[in-house]
Amino acid sequence: MQQYNTHYFKYYALDSNMANPTVVNCIEDGGTVSYNSLDSLKTNARLKVSLDTSEIFDIKRIRICSVLNGNELPCGTFLVATPSSQFKSAVQSIDVTCYSTLWPVKVDKCDTRYYVPLGTNAVNEVKRILGRFGYQVIIPDSAKTTSVNQEWEIGTSYLEIVNSLLDSIGYTSLYVDVYGNYVAKPYILPSLREAEIIYDSDDINNIIEPSAESELDLFNVPNKFIRYVNSPEVDLAAVYINSRGITGTEATGIVNVDSQEVNDASDYDTLYELCKKAAEEATSIYHKVTIYTAINPIHLFLNCIQLNHYQLRGKFIETSWDIELKTGGTMTHNLREVIAC
Repeated sequence: MQQYNTHYFKYYALDSNMANPTVVNCIEDGGTVSYNSLDSLKTNARLKVSLDTSEIFDIKRIRICSVLNGNELPCGTFLVATPSSQFKSAVQSIDVTCYSTLWPVKVDKCDTRYYVPLGTNAVNEVKRILGRFGYQVIIPDSAKTTSVNQEWEIGTSYLEIVNSLLDSIGYTSLYVDVYGNYVAKPYILPSLREAEIIYDSDDINNIIEPSAESELDLFNVPNKFIRYVNSPEVDLAAVYINSRGITGTEATGIVNVDSQEVNDASDYDTLYELCKKAAEEATSIYHKVTIYTAINPIHLFLNCIQLNHYQLRGKFIETSWDIELKTGGTMTHNLREVIAC
């Protein structure tokens, strides 16, 4: 495996506007950056801090960058939690937990019942909610509106409300980019996506490690999907049956139903796409793969990966990854195979 020439990691403190970066010098090797596309907060970091910790207590926002071949690439931007001290063999070490910039959206909750009337433009409402948190919002506009009156209980997280509205128009859940910006976009079925990143063990610049893990699990994978909206304003339902492939009705001879009510769908097509999304996600669970590479900080949210790795070949969706924050560290990638239903 040809490794990237990872010289070091740099850390920058940022002001309340996510600007005016200043170098932080107290971070040691040994931390991690993790990104889990299936988790509501998406990303977090754990940092190791040297004995002189006065600097870290004044930092509220931090950006982690990897310097590769002289090029500085951001790995993520985080909110810094209060450091915790641990004593090991009479030597003090400081572990610092860093949270996604989605943290304020998750912990802030409505103090009255939150009401969104039918006919509301979903993206506009999402942007209005997120505007209170002060981070840049990168979400393409849509003409789709809510088809039912929606209401959330007192104490509901604003992140839950935002993700419900995004889901109702066929968008991804809210995620963050490496600069801490809030991002969402129309969801595209994995089978229709082009690969964004290619890992090829035959490439002269291959950075994949030979070791890998592959898991097959066909138990109880649904192949019929029902999604419905049940409200006084609309009675809408959609059904999608996966008849093909190793988990389909033809191969198994069994109809295994996954039926769920959704808060809202802007129209039948959106509801049907939610069924197809659930079908591809369920089918992909049967084949999970973990690979290891040199650090490659170009990954983000649900990247589409073309993998040509010895005996593992195909198109995969990356559900999570982890970077070791040290020179010569390893990057771990958890993937699910894309299987068209």
